[in-house]
Amino acid sequence: MTNGFARSTLPPYLKDYKLRYPRVEIDVVVDISINIIELLRKYAIHVGFIWGETECDFGRMLVSTEQACVVNKVPIELDELPRPPQIVYLRDPFSKRLLDGWWRDRFVEPPLIGMHANHGDTCREMILAGLGYGIFLSRAFVGAAGVGEAGGLFQLPLVFRDGSPLTRNSWMVWQKEFFELPLVRNFIEYMKANLPRA
Repeated sequence: MTNGFARSTLPPYLKDYKLRYPRVEIDVVVDISINIIELLRKYAIHVGFIWGETECDFGRMLVSTEQACVVNKVPIELDELPRPPQIVYLRDPFSKRLLDGWWRDRFVEPPLIGMHANHGDTCREMILAGLGYGIFLSRAFVGAAGVGEAGGLFQLPLVFRDGSPLTRNSWMVWQKEFFELPLVRNFIEYMKANLPRA
């Protein structure tokens, strides 16, 4: 699973699953989506939780669709983004393409990259310190979506020039053959029945 899932979405469901099925062992690997997809392709894991799209013919369940947002210490307008420093953090190629496409739709000049962070949590702390703004594709790092302040940070949803929102889907994915394994099928069915979907 990605860090966003590991950090904010799945722990209570994994805990409940373990209470119901105490003899089942769960080994969690946290990585970026593209690496999780590769592990599934190689049959190295049974189930993955990813952000973004994949061309692979996996079994899948849509978990959520989230709107990206710019996050800053103080209020900021979208048209101002090319001027102040942006703090970027490690992203998978799908997320990078998605954000690059949105930026090209909105601006002619490239962003002014002020700092690089290894993680969304680090980026958030740098923003809290007033070192620049960040763009997040998941609320897991910054709290509730919408215009305004959350957790001491100002958030503004990202929209394309035509007004449509910049969104990204999250998925539970698995190799279809693994669904035939009773333990895997049981886990997938549990998540389908219990994981809230937006």
